[in-house]
Amino acid sequence: MAKRSQPAQTSKAPSVPKEMKTRFDQIVALIDPVCTKLLNDEYRQVCHDLTATLCRKRPSPLNSGRLDMAPKRATFWAASIVHVVGSVNFLYDRSQTPHVTLDALCAAFGTSKTTIGSKATQIKKLLKIGVMDPDWTLPSRMESNPMAWSITVNGLIVDARYMPLDIQLAAFRKGLIPYAPSMPDLPKDASVMRVFSIPLTPGEGPGEAPDAAPHAAPNDDDSDQTGGT
Repeated sequence: MAKRSQPAQTSKAPSVPKEMKTRFDQIVALIDPVCTKLLNDEYRQVCHDLTATLCRKRPSPLNSGRLDMAPKRATFWAASIVHVVGSVNFLYDRSQTPHVTLDALCAAFGTSKTTIGSKATQIKKLLKIGVMDPDWTLPSRMESNPMAWSITVNGLIVDARYMPLDIQLAAFRKGLIPYAPSMPDLPKDASVMRVFSIPLTPGEGPGEAPDAAPHAAPNDDDSDQTGGT
């Protein structure tokens, strides 16, 4: 898991380059009614974040293709973005809530499975998105997602949920876990760690961190450049 420069669970408006703002607005305007009708606000927010991440890529895949096909391509991308987020969160599993079929999703956007599948594969490859990827997990599912809590401490892969508080705080401050499980009411902002005076590990001061590293390194936007919102 890479350090999350912009967690999927944020409720703040995602950062989008000025030159991509129109494209972003066009795509999320297609995503929103489908999320309202078939999914929920959590899906809407994570889909917005994924759209913004694709907008920040250089070059952005959302601008590829023929200009005369731009409106239709926006629909293809919108459907594919929802499909990717749904795949990460088991949207097509009947036991999950919300649950829809791929056929229903395609019908909602007026697209085909082939088109959605092709662009979804492109998105997953570009951003290295895997099953249960913590960066694109719904906030309500984060606690039960083991991938969100796997870190390496002194060469061993461990579950941060069962580590001592000092390790949790250090991992949280470094952006390796969504929050410190032993202090769930702690503000979800790693900058708050600067106010803690407790040692992060035995013998270390608050400015240092233990040998904690993410278990996997899927994504982040190595070419991420932002302009205005």
